[in-house]
Amino acid sequence: RTSSGALRLEAVQVSGATSSGRLPGWREFDLMQIADVRVLDAEFALDPGFDRDAPRYGNGVLAMA
Repeated sequence: RTSSGALRLEAVQVSGATSSGRLPGWREFDLMQIADVRVLDAEFALDPGFDRDAPRYGNGVLAMA
């Protein structure tokens, strides 16, 4: 949740179309704008840049590897 109360998803994008830089890379997504979600049969390693104890995750973590 942002300081204004918006629900955001922070994730590492590993494939697909992007105009936000190179992949893999961290992205923030507005949860209210997500219209379709597909669960893939894929495995991935936890990104070394992830810090569960960072202040930005003070409201919790939905999921992690």
